[in-house]
Amino acid sequence: MGGSLHHVVTIVNGLINKKIDIISLQDFLNTSSAQDRLIFNMFASLIEFVKNLIRERTIADLKSARARGIMGGRPKGLSEKEKQPIIYKLNLREMT
Repeated sequence: MGGSLHHVVTIVNGLINKKIDIISLQDFLNTSSAQDRLIFNMFASLIEFVKNLIRERTIADLKSARARGIMGGRPKGLSEKEKQPIIYKLNLREMT
């Protein structure tokens, strides 16, 4: 229905404002009554809360790892000193 939770909630709330009820046969999504809309919005809020918790924990873990000297991510490429012989050989090949 949407690319993100925010997008889904925006679509669903837009349809509710137009007096259109949504009932999903496969997922728990029902907006036909006030109770169902409340439950939908509570689950949407909980999902957003969990997503924010995961983001905060990930950021904290990355900071902790950096403080311990552990650097994540892609390894660095060749140093300038390691690049020079390769560039030299490529230039030689272009000249011939």
